[in-house]
Amino acid sequence: MASPVVRVSGDSERFRLRGRIAEALGVDIWSLQTLHHLHNRELVTDPRSDQKSHWHEKFYAAVREHAELKTLFRDYARWVVSEYLPYLDEPLYQAVPTFRAQHPNNLAVAEWHRDADYRHSEDEVTVFIPITDALNTAAIQIARSDGSTFPLNAYYGDIVIWDSARVTHGNAINCENYTRVSLDMRFIEKRLLKPDQTSITANIPMRIGGYWEELWKYS
Repeated sequence: MASPVVRVSGDSERFRLRGRIAEALGVDIWSLQTLHHLHNRELVTDPRSDQKSHWHEKFYAAVREHAELKTLFRDYARWVVSEYLPYLDEPLYQAVPTFRAQHPNNLAVAEWHRDADYRHSEDEVTVFIPITDALNTAAIQIARSDGSTFPLNAYYGDIVIWDSARVTHGNAINCENYTRVSLDMRFIEKRLLKPDQTSITANIPMRIGGYWEELWKYS
């Protein structure tokens, strides 16, 4: 069952997440919030291309080329499950987290949605991992049932465990003076997996060895 919104300590310094993501992008940690000065992008308007930018290409290329990044994500996923999701039976984790970079005067995702609209299972649990602070208009925006919205504020060092598969969410235009960098990592119980799906944005098979990996398969 998907979890409610819970903010907890992400122990990011233990895993050096900020430094490792900066290295993957080819910048220093102080440049993460100013990525837009190094390479900006046009306004995000198409959900089919919101994962296509200079910084997305750099991140995913680094993951393909450096096996230690996948090991880092696996170890982080194990820590998250051990500390906060121990009820998951035979957990699978998203082997390559979804990378986000929301520049000032821009969006990170093109439309309001539930992840289930993009072929994700409603049984998934999502962990939001801010690599920079994610505040106010630079945060994920959550839609209430009455049509109002609120920001899912989180600081670097936090993680937010929430139900992105069933909760409508999106972005506001980022009016903060920095780029928000973050990761999304999803979890699901093996018994609940429907392996005949592919992700819409990246066309990755939603199966073990594709989108998902078994958390405890390797020591």
